[in-house]
Amino acid sequence: MCVKFPANCKHPPYSHPYREVATVISGRIGFAAGDTFDTSKGDIGGAGSLGVVPANRSHFVWTENEEAGGRCRGQAAPLPRAAEPQPSLRSLLRKRVGAEPAPTGLGDKVKR
Repeated sequence: MCVKFPANCKHPPYSHPYREVATVISGRIGFAAGDTFDTSKGDIGGAGSLGVVPANRSHFVWTENEEAGGRCRGQAAPLPRAAEPQPSLRSLLRKRVGAEPAPTGLGDKVKR
């Protein structure tokens, strides 16, 4: 999601149930973690700056004398791993084709 903040914006502390990755696209955006809005607890980053917020962590943002834009991406928690090891692609191909697949050149050893 892309967001645009006006100059002198003060977004109060908030949280969400997912991890968030935010990138400053234009201008400068201040960011800090905490339940109380206090700009001395954070930093301001310009275009290209990146911030990562863990799930359920209170945080807030602000701008100074210029508008700014950013991109935020929420990320759900990874799915739990399977209890039993899953077969590799190589073993599935071997079983299906009945022969060793051709080397890919990505670390495969060639039998001579």
